[in-house]
Amino acid sequence: MTTTVGIRSKDGVVLAADKRASKGFFVGSKVVQKIFSLDGATAVAIAGAMSDAEYLVNLAKAERRLLALPSPRQTSNANRTSYSTRPGAD
Repeated sequence: MTTTVGIRSKDGVVLAADKRASKGFFVGSKVVQKIFSLDGATAVAIAGAMSDAEYLVNLAKAERRLLALPSPRQTSNANRTSYSTRPGAD
């Protein structure tokens, strides 16, 4: 069983989770990370299947990095170059 808690206040959010990976009474590890930072302002606490959760965290991190990239600039027709696949064709 996993315990995760999120508390929201006017100044921010606090996330907390236990560090144990268990299935029933079997404890597989006592040092599992269950809180992940997606970027400087976003974090996620996970519970459940670790492999699925880690996949989703990595996917969310990649999406956040894509959103942080600058948008492509529009180019004018004067800046475009035309290339031909036939030799000698202009």
